[in-house]
Parts: sequence; C-alpha cells; structure tokens
Amino acid sequence: MSQFPEGVPSWQFLLNEGDIRFKGSFFRWMIVERIGGIILSVTGFTLFIIGLLKKPQKKENLFYLSWLAGAVLYISVLASGNVRHDYYQVAIIPILAIYVAIGVHFLFNLPDQFFIKSFGKIIALALIAFSFAFGFFEVKGFYWINKPAIVEAGSAVDRLLPKDATIIAPYNGDAAFLYQTNRHGYPIVDRPLEEFIKKGTKYLVSIDVNDQGIRSLAEHCNLIEKTEKYVIVEMFEECIGK
Repeated sequence: MSQFPEGVPSWQFLLNEGDIRFKGSFFRWMIVERIGGIILSVTGFTLFIIGLLKKPQKKENLFYLSWLAGAVLYISVLASGNVRHDYYQVAIIPILAIYVAIGVHFLFNLPDQFFIKSFGKIIALALIAFSFAFGFFEVKGFYWINKPAIVEAGSAVDRLLPKDATIIAPYNGDAAFLYQTNRHGYPIVDRPLEEFIKKGTKYLVSIDVNDQGIRSLAEHCNLIEKTEKYVIVEMFEECIGK
C-alpha cells in the first residue's frame, strides 16, 4: 500500500470531519433519523430499549453486550461517515434486531404477578406492526423516480446496446440513471471524454438533450437514437470537441 498510495481511497473524512462526533447533531442523526427513523422506526426503537433493559441471561450477557459495544464504537470512530451515509449503519442492524427480538420476547412473557400477559402480546404485535408501517413511510421516498425519462432512456440502452458495453450515464454523480440501463459504467463525466474512449467506454446516454455539448456529440458522433427525452451516441476520438 505504501508503494501505491494512489490506490488507497480517501478515508480521513469518515472519522470526524467538521468535529461532529458526540455533538447534538451527531446524536440526532444517529438516534432520531437513522436508528429511530429508517432502521427501526420510533416503535421499533421502543422494543430495542425494552430489550436493552431486560436483565440478560449469563450466556447472553457478554456476547450481546460486547457486540453492542462494538457497534457503538464503530459509529463513534467513523462518526462523520455514519452521519453522511445511511448505508454505513447496515453493519449494526443485526445487533439492533437481536435486542428488538429480546424486547418482543419479554413482552410475550410478562410475569403474571405484575402484568396482564395478553396485553403484553397485543402491545408487542402493535409495536411491530407500527414499526413496519412507520418504516415504510420513512423509506418509500427513496424509491421515487423524480425524472421518469431516465427509465425510458435506460430501457432504450438495454434494447440497443451490447450487454457487455460500458456506458456514461451522467446524472450529477447519482447512479440511479446508470442502474436503469442494466450496464456497467459511469454516472458522471469527471475526465475528458477521450480518456473514457481509450479505456473502452464509447457509449453515452443523456437526458439533457438541449445541452450544447450533448447536441454537439449527437451531431458529430454516431447517433444511435434520439428523442425529445434522451439521446444515445457512440463516441470516437475524432468527433469529440467539434
């Protein structure tokens, strides 16, 4: 690694960029937005707390608590990374689910002398149902397609271009457009187009049909298909920059 530092991705910003660790915004993002929002929802988080408060059996104690401590350490060390990216919390979902299950088990087996057992089961089932419902409302927006044109353009790419082709599908760095094409490639133009061509990527699809650069490519390169919503071109070095 020391001989090829250019191959090591940037990672320093994942630690504590902006000095966010243990600040109010850090706890809000981790507890309210992520764990109590898109992962468990507020009712699932309630079950998690119940599971956390339940007195563990001896065999469970060290294993689960050490796992949970590792999850807390992971979030704390990669503080800004976890705040920036919700998918970083995938690693802590298993231990969260375990404590939710412990909480559900506790409500299903409330001691008769202090609680009405049937109420505990009803409450547990209600909390689980609300957890799925609230979670659905939290994440459904992630699946909205703000520009239906990317779906239409992606279908055209899948129909017209070779299955092994790599393509450029610029969408401000968002891979949602590239995903619709069912091809490997790039979601952003971050270097001269000639460099893409030299590395074997000669196809470009764009929904910015009125962009001057895209119009130039469509005019001088090999135009595969063009509609009012998208354009697909095959590029070669001689047609770039004309």
